[in-house]
Amino acid sequence: MIVLQPVLEVTDPAGFTLWPVAGMEPYGFLPLSGALAPAEVGTAVMSIAAHNDVVPAADDHPPRPAGPLGSFLHGLLTMDDLFASGGLRVTDTVSGVTLLPGCCNGLEERRDWFDVLDRD
Repeated sequence: MIVLQPVLEVTDPAGFTLWPVAGMEPYGFLPLSGALAPAEVGTAVMSIAAHNDVVPAADDHPPRPAGPLGSFLHGLLTMDDLFASGGLRVTDTVSGVTLLPGCCNGLEERRDWFDVLDRD
């Protein structure tokens, strides 16, 4: 059987103190599901916020807050198109073969898998 699992690439949680996060290996993949523990949800939010922690090019965004929490969440809360590093992990449960997302993929590109079905 072929199993598709959304996974999020985890940024380095070392030294992160804004909220509880799970102790995970940096740049590993966190499988996403409704069964995540609270610290894993914290890791997911931390990772998505970190991937979007950029200064927007447009002047129509509010300025970055001075406080550590507001500053860290600024991109997550103001960017129009968010990037969530990761993608779909494909596992063949019969052979045990697993395909992981590449380095330049994001969960927002998950619908690109429809191209596979169209042989594109």
